[in-house]
Amino acid sequence: MPRRLAAALLATQLALVAPAAADHREGASDPGFHRKLVDVVLVRPFGLVPTLVAVVGCAAGLPVAWVMDTPVDARQTCLEDPLEFTFARPLGRL
Repeated sequence: MPRRLAAALLATQLALVAPAAADHREGASDPGFHRKLVDVVLVRPFGLVPTLVAVVGCAAGLPVAWVMDTPVDARQTCLEDPLEFTFARPLGRL
């Protein structure tokens, strides 16, 4: 049980550090504590669900995209956009 708890804490810390680092890289103004708190507590966890749905949908629709010769568009729409919204977006930028 302690290993699971340690793994969960590590995953949580990594999920919080990556967006904060992205915020500092862009040199953007500080969106404020409340916006960051809402982003960390509500928006990002609920962003995981559409991300997982998009991954499954992309896996199901990728053969069709190959036939239509648009796999890059499908990958951008189904994978990169939801992943960027959930993980790479600067903290507090809704």
